[in-house]
Amino acid sequence: MGWALLSYDTGETYIGTDVWFHVYDSAMRITVDSDRCEGHGRCYDIAAELFQPDDEGHALLVHASAAVPPEDEAQAVAAVRNCPEQALSLDS
Repeated sequence: MGWALLSYDTGETYIGTDVWFHVYDSAMRITVDSDRCEGHGRCYDIAAELFQPDDEGHALLVHASAAVPPEDEAQAVAAVRNCPEQALSLDS
């Protein structure tokens, strides 16, 4: 299996004869400004798939790449909008 086909329309990659897996390169990325974060916790309450608290309650990204999976984009936007310290931002 030295080849793969990528469908840019569906984001699916085909390998071999019967193996498909989903690949995405999210255009949306999230950033946490650790200097502004006060640890209110709204982000990880709203989007636990994207954020988790550190030992002091400050936001940490779950995905080191900061890429937001397409299925979590709505939660990412809601988390950014609900941060009272405006410590979160989205880049696309």
